[in-house]
This record gives sequence, structure tokens and C-alpha cells, in this order.
Amino acid sequence: MVVRVVSNAWQESIEQMIQARKDYLEKFGAGALDYVILGEPIPEKLTDLSEATKKLRDAIRTGVPLDNTPPNPDMPEIIY
Repeated sequence: MVVRVVSNAWQESIEQMIQARKDYLEKFGAGALDYVILGEPIPEKLTDLSEATKKLRDAIRTGVPLDNTPPNPDMPEIIY
């Protein structure tokens, strides 16, 4: 994956997030993040990315996976 960013802080945060994601998937399995919502799809602030990384790291540390419940097919009006 190639990521180009404006600042070193963003680059470091993205690298930490990628590593946390890799570690999480190694611990909980390949599909463990399929339906997990960590935050906004396009983080606007550096803290958004840091909070998502923290969620992953906390789950790894405690051994409790994040909620990976698939969307409810009986609610078609909600777009996932």
C-alpha cells in the first residue's frame, strides 16, 4: 500500500493504523473487521486516526474483539 501525505505526523499515524490493523487481524482472524466501524471513512483530524488505532490496540490488549455484527438484512432502508 502506498500512502502519500502532507506531514510526518499523518504519515506516522497512518503507519501505526496499518500496523494495528494487521496485528488485530492476526489475533482475531481475517474477517474480524468486515463490519467494524472505527470512525469516519475519511478522517479529517489526526486525532480521528489515533482514536481508531487506539480502539484496535485496546481490543488486542484486552483480547476482546470489536463488534463485527453484519448489517440487518431486514432493514433495507439503511445503506451500509
